[in-house]
Amino acid sequence: MDTRPKRTARRHGLDLVVFFLLLAGGYLAFSTLMGVTTPFAAVASNSMQPALTRGDLVILKGVPPADVRPGDIVVLSVPSAFQKEFGYPGNIIHRVTTVSVSGSSVSFQTKGDATNPDPFQVSSADVKGRYAAKIPGLGFLLLYFRSPQGLFFLVFATVIISVYLFGQDALSGVRKGILGPA
Repeated sequence: MDTRPKRTARRHGLDLVVFFLLLAGGYLAFSTLMGVTTPFAAVASNSMQPALTRGDLVILKGVPPADVRPGDIVVLSVPSAFQKEFGYPGNIIHRVTTVSVSGSSVSFQTKGDATNPDPFQVSSADVKGRYAAKIPGLGFLLLYFRSPQGLFFLVFATVIISVYLFGQDALSGVRKGILGPA
């Protein structure tokens, strides 16, 4: 006869909460270590081939604007006017081609390795981080979870896991007359 106490749904739920707190703490620690708010970016197109291909996960490192040089690969925010006019996404991963200094302000001209120069320059505030490393193919996971289908999957999976973990306890409470009418 098994004398070990059974793990309850509450205990499984607590384990899940602890796991996600550790995951979030690790993410924040890695972000701090790399000096960026978001240490990962997924390559969404083939504009940077052959250096980067669609689906690569890029690891970013913070960089002071004065240290950005032509040839650096950076993640940058695209000005909203150019997002609308040219269909650019909010952030892109491109190579710096020119650094312009005017007084105390620094701006950058960028381009994809497989495309023409971008039709805009970005300020140093728009640079989110510099390329540090890549993990081929892992970016597809990030791209998926940012899509409507991926968000639906996350919500659906959360509901299913919650029902699995807490549904049995709720049903046993109903059977014992604890929940609902006696």
